[in-house]
Amino acid sequence: MRLLSAIVALSVACSSLGKANNWDKPCFHGECAYDTIGTEETGYGSIKIYGSPKSITDITPASGWVVLDCDPNLLAQDIRLVCRSDDDEGCNHIYEHDPVHRIVRLPESCGKGPFARIASMQVASDQSIPAHAEQKILRRDGVVPQVHLLSVDSNFEAVPADIEPVSFVLVGGNFPGLELDPDVLGSLHQRDADNIFKSIAHAVSKAANAVKNLPTSTFPLEINNININKTFTPPALNVQKHFDLLDVHQHCGSTDAELKVSVDGNAHAEVSVGAILIGHIIPPKIEKAGAFAQLSAELGARLMIKAMLNGDFDTGKKQIVSVGIPGFSIPPIFKLGPWFEIDGQIKGKIDLNIDIDVGANYGVQFWFPPSAGPSSSKEVKPKDTPFKLSAAADISAKGTIEGHIIPSVKLGFEVLGGKAKADVYLDIDAYAKVNLDAQASASVHHRSVEGELNEQLYAPPYGRAAREVVVRSVDRAQAATFNGCVDVSIWLSLGGGAEGNIFGLWSADKAITFFKKEFHLLKVCFTISRCHGGHSWEDALRNVGVLGKPSVTCLRP
Repeated sequence: MRLLSAIVALSVACSSLGKANNWDKPCFHGECAYDTIGTEETGYGSIKIYGSPKSITDITPASGWVVLDCDPNLLAQDIRLVCRSDDDEGCNHIYEHDPVHRIVRLPESCGKGPFARIASMQVASDQSIPAHAEQKILRRDGVVPQVHLLSVDSNFEAVPADIEPVSFVLVGGNFPGLELDPDVLGSLHQRDADNIFKSIAHAVSKAANAVKNLPTSTFPLEINNININKTFTPPALNVQKHFDLLDVHQHCGSTDAELKVSVDGNAHAEVSVGAILIGHIIPPKIEKAGAFAQLSAELGARLMIKAMLNGDFDTGKKQIVSVGIPGFSIPPIFKLGPWFEIDGQIKGKIDLNIDIDVGANYGVQFWFPPSAGPSSSKEVKPKDTPFKLSAAADISAKGTIEGHIIPSVKLGFEVLGGKAKADVYLDIDAYAKVNLDAQASASVHHRSVEGELNEQLYAPPYGRAAREVVVRSVDRAQAATFNGCVDVSIWLSLGGGAEGNIFGLWSADKAITFFKKEFHLLKVCFTISRCHGGHSWEDALRNVGVLGKPSVTCLRP
C-alpha cells in the first residue's frame, strides 16, 4: 500500500489542473472530486467527497445530462436540464434512489460551487429547448425530450438523519498545485481521519518549503511523492506608510506642549497560506481542521517620539496598514480569506525625544492548531538598529519605553455555507525596549548639534550598525551638561492562535507562542559638556491624566 503522504500531489505548473477531477467520468460510485481553476478568487486546491452511491449523483455531460439554463453565480437556483439521448442509461442514475437531499456534482459553468443539495426534482413547466442545446441532444425516434427542473441549494442541514453520510477531504491555498492525488484516494472510506490529516499536513509543509527554496531553473523534484516541476514565488506585498500612533496636546501655562508618537514603516513580504479540512457534508460536521501560513518578510520601521510632556503612556495596538491576500474558495464547502496587517504600539514613561529604528527579517512557518503540523522559525533576526536621543534642558529622566511593530497574517475561515466561522492569526511582534537613566542641567535652549561623548559602550556584534550606535545628537543649550546611560534591546516574539469556533474543534481566543528571544543591541553610558550659561526649566506639578489618555505632566520654562 502506498504511503498516505502521497495524498497531496504538488504540481506547480498551472497547466497541470484536473488531476483529481475527471469530467469524462460520472460520479456514480459514491465518490467525486473537484479541482479549483486557479484564479485569485478560487485559489488552488482540491476537494474529494465520498460516501454511499445513494447519496451522491451527477448532472454533468459525463452522466448524460444537458443543462439548458443555469446561473454560474448562484448557489441556490432552479436548473432546467434534459437527457442527451433516449437510450442514455446515465440519466437514470439520479432516479435510482429518491433524488431529493442527494449531493449532486454540477457542470463547471453551472452554479457558484461544484456541489449542491438537491431540494426537489420535477418535470419543468417550460419545455422549450434553447438553440445552443439542440445540437447536443440525440434522439433517434424524433420525439422531443422531456425537460426537467432541478432545484438545488446549499442547505445541508435540511438533509434528514436517515440519509447516508457524505464525507469530504479538502486541501488548498494561494499557491498553485495543491491537488488531491486520485490514485491514492480510492480507500478513503477505510482510513482514519487523524492519519489522513497528518499525512496531508506533512506533505503541504514540505511542498511549500520546496517551492520556496527551488532555484530559478526548472527541473523535476520529488519529495515523498510530492511532485514539483516548476518554481513558484508568492506575489510580493510592498508596504510603505507614515502613521501617527499618538498625538496629545496639552496647554501648559502660556505654552502648548505635545506628546507625539509616529512611525514610518516599510515592509516587503511574501505570504503563502493554506488549509486542510476533513469532515462531512451530510450531516454538516468538521472532524479535523488546520490552517497553514508561511511568511518571508523584511520589515523596517522608524519610531519617532516627541515628548514635551512627562508621564506614562500607552497607545494601545493600532492598525497601520491592512492588505488583502488572494485566498482559496470552494463554495459552499469552504472559504479562506487571508490578509496581511501591520500594527504598532508604543508604551512606557519618558520625557525625552527619541528616534529609533525597529526591524527584522523573518522566515516563519506556522500551523494551527499546533497538532496539525510543526511551526518553525527558519530565519528570525533583527536588522541593524540606529538610535538617536534628543534631550531638553534641565531634565532628569528615568524611564522605559517599548516600541512595537507587529506584522500579522490573518486567515478568515468560513465553513459549510457560513455555519461556522473563525479567524486564525500569526503575529510577529518585533519591539525595541529602551531603558534610560539620564540627567541634564542647562540654561537657554539653543540648537541641535553633534555632542562630544565620553562613553562606556557595550554593543554586541549582531550587526555593523549596532557596533557603531551611540547617542547621535543632543539638543544643546548654553551652560549644559548631559550624562546618563541608555540600554537598547530588541525582542522578537512569534505566536498565533484562533478566534471563533469551528464545530467545537478550536476554542475561542486560543493562543500559542512558539518563539521568543531578546537581542541585546546597545548599552552606552555618556557625558556631554562644553556649554554656556542661561536659565533653567522646571517641572510643573499639574497632572493632566485623563481616562483613556496618557498620564502626563507639563514641562515648562
